[in-house]
Order: sequence, then structure tokens, then C-alpha cells
Amino acid sequence: MKNILKNIYNDIMHIKTFIIIFIIAFISLNLLFHKICLISIITGFPCPGCGMTRAFVNLLTFHFKDAFYWSPSIFLWIPLLIYGILNRYIFKCSNKIFTILLCITGIITIIIYIVRMITLYPDNAPMVYYENNIMHLLSYGLSHINKEINCDVERLPTVPLTSFRRNSTRNLPIPYKNI
Repeated sequence: MKNILKNIYNDIMHIKTFIIIFIIAFISLNLLFHKICLISIITGFPCPGCGMTRAFVNLLTFHFKDAFYWSPSIFLWIPLLIYGILNRYIFKCSNKIFTILLCITGIITIIIYIVRMITLYPDNAPMVYYENNIMHLLSYGLSHINKEINCDVERLPTVPLTSFRRNSTRNLPIPYKNI
């Protein structure tokens, strides 16, 4: 038992920087966007893991039906997590089986995600579109800036300039001069 705790402690110390960064990111994202899903924050679309946290909380409180609603794949990930922990610290079996199970669980999770996107998106939580996503805000900001620039260019006075290719005249804007 002492050896198991020592191995757990060594693993935690090995990834302590990642754990600290993850906690800071988790808190920051939650404070800034009221969400923790990076995919949803950036694109607005739900990710395959959307609802997993709420499903886990429902599992802890023995609300299995609600857990299944929020994320059906939670019932695959929890046993896999338990198996991974037991495999790493107690049984010390080959990682090959765990890797195969991890891939199968990931594929099933993506299949469940596709089915849920077809049946639930965009009206039913957790498969909803997050409107305040970064891509939307950036595109809105850029289009807003573009409209402002176009409005300013249209109001600029123009003078005819001769084109070198066709000897035709065209009107180009003159920038405002500070007086």
C-alpha cells in the first residue's frame, strides 16, 4: 500500500505544472465565459464531451437517468478510468489493453456525439450553440470594423487619377488632412 501511494505521489509531482495550469484555465474560463469547454468557447459548437461534468455530478448524487441524459458516454468513461487507475497502480498489466479500450470508448463517444448532434442540436441542452463564442465575436468585430472603414472611405473626397495601363481616369479617395 505504501508503494502504491508513493507511485501516485510521484505521478502527481511529475504533472504538477499541468495540474496547476489546468486549474487556472478552468477557473479563468468559468469566470470569463461561464463555460469550461474550450471547443464551445472558441467555435460555439458543443464538443463530444459536453455535458460530461454535469453527468458526473449526477452520477455522484445517484441520478443515473439525468447522468445518461447529460452524457450517455459517462457510463463508459468512469469504468475505463477505474480500470486505468487499477491497471497503473495495482495490477501493473500491459497498457495495450487499456489503449485499445480507450480507442473503443473514444469512437463510441464520437458516435454518440454525432447522434446527439442530429437529434438534439441546437435546441436541447447540452447540445446548444454558444452565441458568445470567440469566433463569432471576432467575425462580428471584424465585420463591424470593416463597415466603419467602408463608411469612412465613402465619405472621403475623390480626385481623378490617370491609370498607367489604360489612360483612363478613376476616382480614388484622398485621406483627410489634419488642419
